[in-house]
Amino acid sequence: MAKRGSRISRSSSGSRSKDELPTAELISEEEWMARERSYVQRLQDIKICVGFIQDSIEDYNELCRQQLKDEHWARFLACDGLPRPHWPDEIRRFVFQMRCEEAQAEQNLINWTLSVDERSILTQDIFQEDRTRKKMEQELRPDIGKLYDVNIQRILATITRVDRVQRSELELAFLTPAQAIELGKTQHELLSEIGSFLDKLTYRIITAPEAFMTNLGCHLASYCYQSSNYNYQLWCLRDVSIRFQFLDLPLMSANLDCVGLNIQLPFSVLSDNMCVRCVHTHFDAYSERAKSFEIVIDSETLPHCGLLDIDDCIIDEWLTQVDIQEEIITKMESKMQQYVNVMDTIEANQAPRRSKKSDQKNEQTQAKAMKAPKEPQSLPEGMFPDPYNIFLEREHEEYIKFLDEAYNPANNPLTPGEINLRRFILIGGIFAVDFVRKPKHTAYEKLNITLHED
Repeated sequence: MAKRGSRISRSSSGSRSKDELPTAELISEEEWMARERSYVQRLQDIKICVGFIQDSIEDYNELCRQQLKDEHWARFLACDGLPRPHWPDEIRRFVFQMRCEEAQAEQNLINWTLSVDERSILTQDIFQEDRTRKKMEQELRPDIGKLYDVNIQRILATITRVDRVQRSELELAFLTPAQAIELGKTQHELLSEIGSFLDKLTYRIITAPEAFMTNLGCHLASYCYQSSNYNYQLWCLRDVSIRFQFLDLPLMSANLDCVGLNIQLPFSVLSDNMCVRCVHTHFDAYSERAKSFEIVIDSETLPHCGLLDIDDCIIDEWLTQVDIQEEIITKMESKMQQYVNVMDTIEANQAPRRSKKSDQKNEQTQAKAMKAPKEPQSLPEGMFPDPYNIFLEREHEEYIKFLDEAYNPANNPLTPGEINLRRFILIGGIFAVDFVRKPKHTAYEKLNITLHED
């Protein structure tokens, strides 16, 4: 029966006005004081537990400091050639050194196809060296992707170390604010340097396709390189004339088996010497550039979010219930005062006026107009409103509001070209497919010409 009454009161609350409060649950003063003592006891117990946690945190930080010293010493003994991650100038010097080494290796590299002589086997001399393309390709053809992969792997290792420094409060304590800002810039510079090395690799391959690419029939050529952190493939049409308008549908598809893609090419992109580059990276260098990468919490609209200390949470929980209780008491007193004022007005207007019938009619009309309102809930002596249920409802509403503002993808306005990381997540790496403009390259016997463009 009690549950039915509560249901009826809830259903009737929908017809109440916004100013009228539902019937508040009351508790005795002894129960309220017992609840306060329980919160005080919880706070004392939590402070003791927090003391143990702080001791454990200090021990953990000491172990981290010792581990950091051991890692610095091991890095010093390893002599791996990588820069110290907390020195931005040393990282930039490291990048400049790789650029110089790459430029020097490019200048010293001689096209191995110049040593090819298909007529070298047209002799009966058993000591004649076989200089056919098949033989020279096995002996002299360099793995140009390996040259750039070494630099890319070193950059990725440096990025990992820089990211570890930025996440470690112990290492950030040794950096000045200016060094911390420069360290954040170097991470973006290193990621852009990876793209620069991939562009250089692409250009060196397409300027000498006979030396680095593998022919796939009479009109296709491809280059493939697979690494632990990325897969790279270059697919292009050879320098032969193709009449695309006479091809059957589908016109042409690029089978990028090295990266696991098969792209159907429309007629609008088909052209002579067309070149497609696909890079499948197993690392994410794009998410941090998105606007939705970091979640910004507004402490003004959500003041109870972001409390780090559990004892502050207990104190804030109790003070919030006290504020709710005072708010309920204030509204109950205000409603009772309004009720008393209305009843005084009704009693003053119901004075005896029975001398004439007209006076009686006026009295009845006025009594109907001044109908007595329903008596509001009173607060008995020694009783207090129970704010716990209201506190739970408000906390739940605040929690739902926080989730809606911070994590709801619909509340993150982005342009059509941007990826909403609150709605999508990157799985399986990133595929970057680009159309590369191939320079004109002509090779005739021992004469080869490449027409470069700015």
